[in-house]
Amino acid sequence: MQVGDLIRFKQIAPGKYDDPPYSLDDTWRIGLLLEYTGWVPAGESRLQDKGGLVLYRGRIYEIRAGNMEKIVTIGKNNEAR
Repeated sequence: MQVGDLIRFKQIAPGKYDDPPYSLDDTWRIGLLLEYTGWVPAGESRLQDKGGLVLYRGRIYEIRAGNMEKIVTIGKNNEAR
């Protein structure tokens, strides 16, 4: 996965902003990957495991790699790859 990829992910934290709250739990959400990190030693990154920062509905969430899947990569000239 690369920064700028459109991804789908599962996580409970965004659920408190659902209407009604938590109504979309256990469903895939669509977000934009802002940062992707492989495993790094503790203390060297906000993410302590493989995962990424995802923009979803105007908020940024830390998502573990196992809970996200790439949908589309946007490359040069805004063409999907």
